[in-house]
Amino acid sequence: MNSVVDLDLTRAEPYAAASAGPSAQAALRIAIVRRLVAAMMLGQMQGRHDDAETVFAALEQLLGDARELRISLAFASAIGGDLGPARTLLAEGVDDWLKPELAMVSIALTLKAGGDPEWLSIIQRTLAVSVDESTRSYAQQVLDTAGSSELA
Repeated sequence: MNSVVDLDLTRAEPYAAASAGPSAQAALRIAIVRRLVAAMMLGQMQGRHDDAETVFAALEQLLGDARELRISLAFASAIGGDLGPARTLLAEGVDDWLKPELAMVSIALTLKAGGDPEWLSIIQRTLAVSVDESTRSYAQQVLDTAGSSELA
């Protein structure tokens, strides 16, 4: 397959490695998850929401806690013109997530990608209150990508 995202799950190389031991099996699992995430995001961007939800459900079964994966789904939706999943994440809140401040910056980036001006207040609030250096750096990077019209 000649594309940016190789979704071909039938190639022999990853599957041949599965019989080689635990580290090869982990590599196979990672390869499958990456391809499924790519398929999910492409489906969501193209408006194939039912298909994307099916893949998301499969990934949730594989991964267990797939909350962070919902941000990927929301980002793909925003690129496809639908900010609903990002707004749902905001409404539900992420306070009980492993890294809630990082999740909020990712949601802000998703809103920014979809053209929702609310992204800026989330970034500004994060920079005002966060003491986590990686979160602050990520938020600053998102802010630095803004054009002057987005900051007005």
